Amino acid sequence: MFEFLKKIFSVYFDEKSRRTIVYVLGFKFKCAGKALKENKFSIFRDNGGDIKDAPKADGLPRVIQLANFEILKLVDDICKEHNLDLWLTFGTLLGAVRHKGFIPWDDDIDVEMPRAHYNKLYEILKSNQDKYGIYPELMRKTDVNLFMKIRHKYSKKVFIDITPVDETKTQLSKSERLKLSNKIKKYRALMNFKIRFYIKNNDVEEFVNYINKKSEQFFKFSKKPDIENSDIVWGMDFQHKVNEYLVYSHSTYFPLKEIEFEGRKFKCVNDPHIFLSEMYGEYMSWPSKLYTHHSSFKKGTTARDFYGDEMMDELIKMLNMSEEEINNI
Repeated sequence: MFEFLKKIFSVYFDEKSRRTIVYVLGFKFKCAGKALKENKFSIFRDNGGDIKDAPKADGLPRVIQLANFEILKLVDDICKEHNLDLWLTFGTLLGAVRHKGFIPWDDDIDVEMPRAHYNKLYEILKSNQDKYGIYPELMRKTDVNLFMKIRHKYSKKVFIDITPVDETKTQLSKSERLKLSNKIKKYRALMNFKIRFYIKNNDVEEFVNYINKKSEQFFKFSKKPDIENSDIVWGMDFQHKVNEYLVYSHSTYFPLKEIEFEGRKFKCVNDPHIFLSEMYGEYMSWPSKLYTHHSSFKKGTTARDFYGDEMMDELIKMLNMSEEEINNI
């Protein structure tokens, strides 16, 4: 009864996430307080620092970045071995352009693949979990978006996100791409009721089939002939709540080129400036939030506390560091 009333209306501070949690009529809101807002990044910004020179993360946030980076390197090697295209996107691409590595206050990794390559990678990883020590996950109980998370077998907290892209079989102007993007968002919103049904029943196969069927119906892939340099689109897999554009010109994406990220070269879109401008607007400016949105932990948490014994022992091997060195990053 108490838990039910708590979700009707309550306000409390969550030590783990270091956020104030507010429940109003069943809706949950997270509010960041001083513990998150006042950090070395905000101090550097407020003292007039250039965002390109922002200090790197340290402590456990940096350990989390490095752990996820190891998964990225492994998946990139697997893709090269099987001639699959995989490239940096979203905040990971922004970090590469602006910082040559992670956005200092970010901790996850986002990459994209063509749909056919994405499906092939899923099957490769699904069939070789023991060989690679990682596994693919498509459906999550709390998320109506469908994309692949590649997780480490010893910890769900070590992962990268992979999203597929499709071809529209068309070439559109900028205004036409925006119009189609808005149409996709509205169409996708109507699918959520059915998607939640599949999530509730933990029916991954039907969930995937439903997304693919709706994508084919919307874009009419089977009825349109292949054209050269088709525009690129994020399909019905996602709700698309963050950005305006979901459809990009072929020339923005291809041919792929390389960019440095954390000291290693990875593939990226052909024109990062256009992609990031349409995604984030003034992407070289300071954002309002300078703290992580994904990993949460109490102040003073060690890497072993966060990851557990098995993953910590694995991290020592992956990062070629002692536990003391890892805790002193």
